[in-house]
Amino acid sequence: VTREQFLKMLVEAADIDAEEAENIFADVADDAWYTPYVLKAKNFGIVNGISDTQFGIGQKIIRQDMALMITRTIEKLGITIEVKEVDAFADKNKVSDYATKAVEYMKSIGLIEGYNNEYRPHDNLTRAEAAKVISELLKLL
Repeated sequence: VTREQFLKMLVEAADIDAEEAENIFADVADDAWYTPYVLKAKNFGIVNGISDTQFGIGQKIIRQDMALMITRTIEKLGITIEVKEVDAFADKNKVSDYATKAVEYMKSIGLIEGYNNEYRPHDNLTRAEAAKVISELLKLL
C-alpha cells in the first residue's frame, strides 16, 4: 500500500471534509487522483510528508506512519476512546521517536495487536493490514 493509497482510504473512511491546503509538495501533481486527499489531509493536520517539500508519492507506507496518521485522525475528529493499560511491544525501541506515542496509543485502544508481541514499525503496511485497521477505525467512528 502506498502512502497516498492509504491516505485516500483514511480520508474516505473518516469522512474528512477539509479544505485543500496549498500544495507545497513537489511530488504531488496538481491533477492526480490522490491530490485532493493529500491536500485535505495536510490541511486537516493528519499528514506532513517525508520532508518539507516531498509527500512520498509512490512510496510504500510503513506501519509506524500508518499509526501516526490514524492517531492524528482520531485526535482531530475529537473522538474519545477508552485507553487500557497494555505492555509495550517487545520491539518498541525500533519505533522512531516521532511515532512512539502513536504506536503506544494504537495498541492501548486495541486498534493494533502486532505479531508475537512485535510491532515491526518499519515493515511496509500490507493491504490486509490496511483493511483491518480501517475496518476497526470505522467501528469507532
